[in-house]
Amino acid sequence: MRTRVLRFAEQEKLELNIHTGVHTGKVAVGIQGGIYDAFGNTVNLASRLESKAPSGRIYVGPSTYHATRDDFEYRATKPLDLKNVKKPIRAYEVLSGHEQVYRRLREREGVHSGLVGRQAELGKLLQALRALADGRGGIAAVLGDAGLGKSRLVAEMLALEEAKGATRLEARSLAIGKDLPFHPFQDLLKRWAEITVEDDETAAGRKLEAAVAARLPAEVGDVFPFVARLMNIRLTGSHAERVAGIAGEALEALIFKSVRDLLLALSRTRPLILVFEDLHWADESSAKLLHALLRLVLEAPILVVLVARADQLQNGRPVLEAARTEFAARLLEVRLDPLTGKQCHQLLENLVQIDHLPQTVRGLICERSGGNPFYLEEVVRSLMEDDSEAFRHVEALEDALRAVPGTIQELIMSRIERLPSSAQDLVQIAAVIGKSFPYRVIDAVTGREPRQLEWDLRRLVRRELIKRQTVQGESEYVFTHALVQETIYEGTAKETRLARAGCW
Repeated sequence: MRTRVLRFAEQEKLELNIHTGVHTGKVAVGIQGGIYDAFGNTVNLASRLESKAPSGRIYVGPSTYHATRDDFEYRATKPLDLKNVKKPIRAYEVLSGHEQVYRRLREREGVHSGLVGRQAELGKLLQALRALADGRGGIAAVLGDAGLGKSRLVAEMLALEEAKGATRLEARSLAIGKDLPFHPFQDLLKRWAEITVEDDETAAGRKLEAAVAARLPAEVGDVFPFVARLMNIRLTGSHAERVAGIAGEALEALIFKSVRDLLLALSRTRPLILVFEDLHWADESSAKLLHALLRLVLEAPILVVLVARADQLQNGRPVLEAARTEFAARLLEVRLDPLTGKQCHQLLENLVQIDHLPQTVRGLICERSGGNPFYLEEVVRSLMEDDSEAFRHVEALEDALRAVPGTIQELIMSRIERLPSSAQDLVQIAAVIGKSFPYRVIDAVTGREPRQLEWDLRRLVRRELIKRQTVQGESEYVFTHALVQETIYEGTAKETRLARAGCW
């Protein structure tokens, strides 16, 4: 509008310009004075911003700024006293002439902290690593409710110097995988054999066979065919003949033996750490195989790390019970409790780098988190997305916290709902694909124009819903927390999920 008015004024040699106010929020609509119109506080504030904006300028309110600060350049004004508005409002002048798709993104501090309140638990895991280095296998069960930091604790353990001399393999169960036989073991073996989503069945089979042959050259003909069956890789030639006619319990026994032989071979050169994330989502076949493999800790330097929500264990419950009864002497059980008040305050101090943050403000945030570190981080992210100024004023923070949902899942979905529709659509597709997704997969699935796809991915990264990493030279994205992916997936209507799944 401004550009066209200026162009018209130049053509007609007129002194003509406009000033604009924009605000975002709920409005009431209806007939007023015989005219169908919008009215309410949002309309009033937009009108007051318009009256304050100098000729040729565009002023936007705080909510519009926070929704579009990644799309346009802004300059903050001093707090403005506006008619019929109780408190001074800081407006933002638009400096961009149009949406800056290619401009260099501003670096903003993420919400991150060093490990808080888990030093004792990390110390226990350190002892398990030291025992492993001495040749003694073991089982470490890391248990706790959602959001208490189980995966973070395991990541800190794997980052210790004592873990660097071991081979580390991860098997992750999926929330949608309870009826997918052996899916965490398929994940583990794909990572180990460096099989990517780009590999077709033939290429995947070649990589797996080569990896098995490198470890068990003499037994590859007996081991590979059954590991391939676990991976659902079609066999041909002599390998197909090896498994022909074998089914039921006999096939299962040979699959179990082959996996066992392979893991033992891996542990002969270096100690082996096997991490089973989200055991509460394991399928029955995987739980049965894992149960059978626990005995390896008595025979080799193998540390099995079980990560689970203890209150939601289903198929994985017999695995944990076996660890407690059959292998109690080798079991280290680490239970995570909510953070104490002091620990919450320390975590908040690390997350929010604001000097002189009022004690009342700290108390409000910590009280709302209930000692759950992930929820506390999400509260901070949510408040920062809405208005970072809220951290400086108790009254403003109380209002902001009232709008923060009461559960982690509700909080995550409220953050998703504040995204533009294109980013919401993208993150739903990503959640159906899984915890991680290569760039070329999301590109192929969505078929989006590259600039829009890049923009939405960067928006999701900046909102700390996903993070970018490089795997085998390939760009890949991963959800920052299993709860984020799970919540988005579960929060997507079943019909939409099926449509998303059908497109890839």
